Amino acid sequence: YEPLIQRGNEGFVHHMLLYECVEAPESTILFESYVSHRGTACYGPNMPVIWEKCLTPVLAWAIGSQGSVVLYISQEKCLTPVLAWAVGSQGEMFPDHVGLPLAEDHRSTFFMLETHYDNPMFRSAVDSSGVRVFYSDKLREYDGGMLVSGITVTPLHVIPPRQPQYHTVGYCNSLCTQRMFPQTGIKVVSVLLHSHLAGRKMKLRHFRDKQELSPIAQDDNYDFNYQQSRTLQTEVLVLPGDELVTECAYQTLNRTDPTLGGYSTKQEMCLAFLLYYPRTSMASCLSMTPVKYFFETFGVKKFYNITMDAVERVFLKLGPSDNEQLNEQVRLLTYPTSTTSTSPSFPVPGDDMDQEVNNQAIYTLQQMKDFSEDQGEGMNHVE
Repeated sequence: YEPLIQRGNEGFVHHMLLYECVEAPESTILFESYVSHRGTACYGPNMPVIWEKCLTPVLAWAIGSQGSVVLYISQEKCLTPVLAWAVGSQGEMFPDHVGLPLAEDHRSTFFMLETHYDNPMFRSAVDSSGVRVFYSDKLREYDGGMLVSGITVTPLHVIPPRQPQYHTVGYCNSLCTQRMFPQTGIKVVSVLLHSHLAGRKMKLRHFRDKQELSPIAQDDNYDFNYQQSRTLQTEVLVLPGDELVTECAYQTLNRTDPTLGGYSTKQEMCLAFLLYYPRTSMASCLSMTPVKYFFETFGVKKFYNITMDAVERVFLKLGPSDNEQLNEQVRLLTYPTSTTSTSPSFPVPGDDMDQEVNNQAIYTLQQMKDFSEDQGEGMNHVE
């Protein structure tokens, strides 16, 4: 694919996601009615509910990249990006033996383009940017997929101000890869490392049997304006039981307030997008600080009129608690309305949650606190 950025708007278009709409047969007529729709603010009150079935990204592009692809698989909420573009990207072509399947099961297929703009001066503009997708009816040898690894996009991802270099890490542990990868493993073809304006260094680390192997990808001079998917010189084999660690280094010398995780360029992310084959059903493998542990670390033991369990359910998106109003209270208290930042978003779990695996993951994260240590002046690590 390649981006088509409207001339004159290069400074505004931050990144784009192309979603595939997964729908029941009876929904086809509804989607048809929106084919000529002019669009609306993403996730706002005017966005038609049916569009939530289009949260299946096919393509993503962001500033600086020559192209990247993001593919999630989650049938419950259709969180399956097919294409992703970021600032500066000129697009990407896959190797001859790998392709991303589109319009599977012979169903009618609709796509939705989501465009994110960076417009801090609130200038008025009309934009017609988009992407050109190249596809073929000749199937390639392997169905590829995209695995997102790193830190869940959440305000629990905190980076303190006035830091020359501050590190955070996201874990994809052996329990997940053991359960989800085929016995022969997967082969990583390319990697896109992604953080925001405070990012300075990024690394995708690879562990097997408690031994660290060579990094899969590393950028010691990360530039937000040049986010490029890097094709690996040699495909990297990741086996069941291997662990992936996404490490990000940030600089916040000129910031007076903590930087939180989020989608605004002034907030932060720490993610690695891996193009690999053969495709599996695992779309993302992320970690976040356990909610209760996070608040305990900051000395918060309870909230007025709100239980810690209710707060945890909101952050983990585990569905409605016994009191819908309580959930709304927590949302408003946790995410005050702002005209300068984007509301946080979290991965939505499937219908069933494996409590044993979840408890083990929480335990693992808590034990990893020993990873935090001073690395010299201004060098800190935190989970």
